[in-house]
Amino acid sequence: MTYKAPLIVVHPKDKALVEENIRRRMAGEVKNLRYEFLGQRKDGSTLNIEVHGSLINYRGKPAIIGNLIDITERKKLLEEVQKRESELRSTLYSIGDGVIVTDKEGKIMMMNPVAERLTGWIEAEAKDKPIQEVFNIINEFTREPVENPVKKVIRLGLVVGLANHSVLISRDGKEYPIADSGAPIFNPAGNLIGTVMVFRDQTEERRAQRRLEEAKEFAESIVATIRNPLVVLDPELKIIEVNRAFIATFRVKSEEIIHRSLIEIEGGLWNIPELKQHLEEILPQNTTFEDLEITIDSKKIGRRILLLNGRRLYHEKIRPDLSFWLWKILRPGARLKKV
Repeated sequence: MTYKAPLIVVHPKDKALVEENIRRRMAGEVKNLRYEFLGQRKDGSTLNIEVHGSLINYRGKPAIIGNLIDITERKKLLEEVQKRESELRSTLYSIGDGVIVTDKEGKIMMMNPVAERLTGWIEAEAKDKPIQEVFNIINEFTREPVENPVKKVIRLGLVVGLANHSVLISRDGKEYPIADSGAPIFNPAGNLIGTVMVFRDQTEERRAQRRLEEAKEFAESIVATIRNPLVVLDPELKIIEVNRAFIATFRVKSEEIIHRSLIEIEGGLWNIPELKQHLEEILPQNTTFEDLEITIDSKKIGRRILLLNGRRLYHEKIRPDLSFWLWKILRPGARLKKV
């Protein structure tokens, strides 16, 4: 049996499909059928058609009653949405940080491989789950739960950051110190339709920070035990560190001199041309010197002869531009000797 009349509007590539569906309905294999095919107009242009058809009895004979709907624009819109979604996924999957996208209820819609690794959930399993079930965070020190940034974004409609010292507990119990931010997603009408959260593993950063803090504490403890006055200056000759001996010897308070220029403190007590020259030369020339003799006239401790040793301090990961000065005080007329 042939069905020429209905096939007039069918593009040649889909005629076999339409013929088979008509045959199935006329044979009674299916009562109702809905499908799509590529149609063709009289001028040869194409369109996408959606078919709704049912088998009926017409004057004692089987017949098909159907409805053809032009879905060309809908199809184009769907393809555009799918294309944009594909591009979005490609972008999200290529980002080096963890990314989770939720709907306006905080249920997960998408997550990239980095987010999968850190949370311990694969995207297929996490999809449609509440964000707090997958993204479980606590305070590093109190071990108390931390407010989920997605919930905060939904509540406030603003970009928010994660609280300091937050730890992500993965599905398998591993812990990752993290930093993150969450942002709302709005539609063209300005309505909140979802959120996107970006987060990164800070394990190495925090380990390095702890090492740095431990090294600083160790260095400060050494500085504090040195019996001679000691001061550390930055390139602008501002004091960034002094030891107890310096404070006791020159009768100053650390809070009064830290971050101030050595040349300016104590009413210009240290504004000595020869000293200033050495201070300004030691950093750019990477030099050291020993036993620079200077004399000061202090209102607090009187006239003193000082021997200064100085060198540049260098640490490429901390500060490559510090100078270190060790002082020794001599009594007037005393014989000079190296510190």
